[in-house]
Amino acid sequence: MPVRHPQPAGSSTTALRRHVRERFATTVQLTLPNRRVLRGRTLDISLGGMQLVLPESLPLHGECELSLTIPAIPMGAKVITARARVTSIVCSGRERGFLTGLRFTTFPTASRAALLRYLQARDLNRHPPSARPHRRVADNSRDTPGIPELPFIEH
Repeated sequence: MPVRHPQPAGSSTTALRRHVRERFATTVQLTLPNRRVLRGRTLDISLGGMQLVLPESLPLHGECELSLTIPAIPMGAKVITARARVTSIVCSGRERGFLTGLRFTTFPTASRAALLRYLQARDLNRHPPSARPHRRVADNSRDTPGIPELPFIEH
């Protein structure tokens, strides 16, 4: 069941989200349909998509390929890739660019699994299991074979 979460980074509205977004700052590289490469910075990420700041506007509902590096669990780094659709775009003076919402449309299994592990470990580090009761992580899109489930702490 989708959960209501506030929009990050300056938006005053709320949206129905299937996945919890986590603040996450890194450089992301987008490859546009004309093969032009555009770099931006992420503000948050989830299993369903991300919000980033770009130096220029993209067409609403346009498609792109993306690549970014996340911390690997238990150590190292992992480059994840995906295809995504632009779901929102707003010019932001505060962020000095265009706040862009992307929804993943194609997410390779290895990239999705690496992101899931990272998000689960990040939640565990923020809320140790001994601190609160926990429940199973809700991954509403599909199960990821071979990845152990880690406890999810409700706030």
